[in-house]
Amino acid sequence: MKTCRVCKQTKPLTQFEPQRRQCLDCRKIYSKVRRAAYYARNREELILKSKLWREQNPERARQLRKAEYHANHELAKEAARKYRAENPAKINAWSRKHQLAKKMRTPNWLAVDDYWMMEEAYELAALRTKMFGFNWHVDHIIPLQGKLVSGLHVPHNLQVIPAKENIRKRNKFVTT
Repeated sequence: MKTCRVCKQTKPLTQFEPQRRQCLDCRKIYSKVRRAAYYARNREELILKSKLWREQNPERARQLRKAEYHANHELAKEAARKYRAENPAKINAWSRKHQLAKKMRTPNWLAVDDYWMMEEAYELAALRTKMFGFNWHVDHIIPLQGKLVSGLHVPHNLQVIPAKENIRKRNKFVTT
């Protein structure tokens, strides 16, 4: 038995590294605090090093991101679900902002046929989701709130694509 000099608890020798007077639990906390302090002092340099490594090792970086996703995607989904449950006002505000952007980007010169075509696109997305068993989205080819260019909510700016592709595209204008 040995007493830790930090937490003052008496623990079995298996709870200590050889020739250390801190228990493993206290050592773990100490290391974590020390790493956080080092990161805070050297944040910019570490970010640049990381970015440079990713640029020099794109395939390895992709593999690591993929492994990280597979290891934690259920956890991330649960965190997102929890966030939506705990922050309904923020989710509603974001949703309303998106709805207003769409409304503001819908020109008043659209004909009844144009509205019908847009409704058909959304129905097609729902039908494909049901048929294929994975989600489909109605995507704006030119985003409604893009950084470089902003499009309109009109039939010829809509396409029905798999949700995965739409999410990957984010809010970017992709030329092919």
